[in-house]
Amino acid sequence: MAAVLQLALGAGLLLALPTAFSVAATDDYKTEDGLRAALAPFESRYEAACLEVQRAGARLKAEPGSADTGQAWSAARRRLFDVISDPAMEPILAHWASRRTVTRDPSLTRRVRLWSQARLVGSVELGPEVRALAESLSQRLREAAPDRARDSLAGTLSPDMRRLIRLRDDVSRRRGQNYYHDMVFTANDVRPYWLAGVYESVARRSAPAWESVVANLKETAGGKELRAAGLDAAMARRAEAEGLTALERKHLPAADPGGTAMKIIVALGFTPEELQSAPADPAGSVEQALRAWSRLFLERRADTMPPILKGHPWIPGQRNGPYAEGVAAFFAGLARDPACLTGLLGMSPEEAQRWAAEQKDRQLLALRRTLAEAQSEFAFYINPDADLNERFGYLRQSALRLPIEPYDRKLWGADARLVEEPLLPSYAFMGLAIGAELQRRFEERLGAERFTSRKAAAWLNEEVLAGGELLPLDNRLAKAAQGGYDFDRYLATLGIGKNP
Repeated sequence: MAAVLQLALGAGLLLALPTAFSVAATDDYKTEDGLRAALAPFESRYEAACLEVQRAGARLKAEPGSADTGQAWSAARRRLFDVISDPAMEPILAHWASRRTVTRDPSLTRRVRLWSQARLVGSVELGPEVRALAESLSQRLREAAPDRARDSLAGTLSPDMRRLIRLRDDVSRRRGQNYYHDMVFTANDVRPYWLAGVYESVARRSAPAWESVVANLKETAGGKELRAAGLDAAMARRAEAEGLTALERKHLPAADPGGTAMKIIVALGFTPEELQSAPADPAGSVEQALRAWSRLFLERRADTMPPILKGHPWIPGQRNGPYAEGVAAFFAGLARDPACLTGLLGMSPEEAQRWAAEQKDRQLLALRRTLAEAQSEFAFYINPDADLNERFGYLRQSALRLPIEPYDRKLWGADARLVEEPLLPSYAFMGLAIGAELQRRFEERLGAERFTSRKAAAWLNEEVLAGGELLPLDNRLAKAAQGGYDFDRYLATLGIGKNP
């Protein structure tokens, strides 16, 4: 028997064993202590399965063309599905779901809720139908030649992208849900049709400011036609002409984004032990490097929580997307904080003011693009049988207020986020407002010395980064930002007044 067990361990098969089958055969789980005991073996298996997915995903990223790594990734996700769909969990969750007051222990209550969500959402996302199509699309996206035009790739993949969207909706309805996005937003503590109204409000309120930016770029271009595809280049030319590119090279060098980000992180007061394992240097900006630090800190601060509360991201909703994106937006914004620019990175007040003005325009561009992406994905799940190219193109052109290229309408069909990180643009959109609220609280708590006192890390660790998924979104924001959030503060940072 010992040899058989050792063989099962070596093959990774222990994850699939019904280790808690005896718990559901008794009434022990109907007490709080019994519930803790009943959840423990499931959560142990869940953690092992999530870590296996994480390791397989890391290998797949390192060797994207390897058939073996692709098969290992698929097998790991299948084993995670086996854990969360174990029928032995059903009577336990059904009993506690039927009670008006679940438990006196908030963490136990939360664990029951997240297990119920994991089983529902995971039954769709990791179930055999959706999983097979999603993994096929992911593989084709990974294997696409780097020099292949995105519109060509999108044209090839868009029929199956549409199939995936439709299939997610269909399987969700079989689970008693209206739409896939309804189910996933609810798992993230978001009311989807409230969010749709916020999209419209922010689009309307930010439109005049964005139209002013477009007008300025056209004027700078000397009357040459400006199109949506040329916005980044137009902003880069203007920044070069105004001396801002040289300012960026001096104070925020692209050659070492990780080094500049580390300088900011150290100034916040994180200990050497907390900084021992840094995220990999991104091939991008200081803001991207700071975002990577935010993800790492959230993971580390959740490490002592029960496994279901650690925020493992392999089932949508198990890590709260809006909050994670909000913390990332806050960390990225540290590189734009005037106290950081002048007190830490060496800009003069006048340079910081010029830099901030340019960054507002870039943030407005990012906001308008994110709005178009979020609204498009929302619309896709409402009606996947519509003309998705037309819908995507219309929303993109409406957001950017400039003509788009014919190929722009197809680009959604090659967007890996639709497959691997569903609804991420919506989380990024909400994260902008959450990040602004965290910045407000940061300034209130630490004042002008926020980059010199080295006290910021203690506040971040205690109120912003800690707790894993113990609290739902509203409660988490009440703790971290001393309130809820709306877009007024974020839009104010862009020079946009309150809603009339």
